[in-house]
Amino acid sequence: MFLSPDKVEDSLKDLEAFLGLSVDNEDGNAVAERLAELNGWYTYASRLVASAEFHKRKNKKDDAIWCMAILADKLSSACSYQIRSLITILSALKEDRRIHSLNGRNVI
Repeated sequence: MFLSPDKVEDSLKDLEAFLGLSVDNEDGNAVAERLAELNGWYTYASRLVASAEFHKRKNKKDDAIWCMAILADKLSSACSYQIRSLITILSALKEDRRIHSLNGRNVI
């Protein structure tokens, strides 16, 4: 059930790299695709946090394990923050598109 410390460490590096990627905030499809990917990563990040916490409790004196647990928690939080941000961006894009549609109808 829990991932090994090496697997957690490798996965945290992958998550960190993914979180560093940018997305075109003007392109609703790109934002939605990124949001879908982030949801998958967030689910996996929860497993990483649980695994890191398990190893932290098992190896209380291992500083590297403690650091890994802290990093897992921080990256999970960053993932959650990006999800909330992208939802806000999608809502704004949807509202912007709706306003432009209304303005277009008023002109006709």
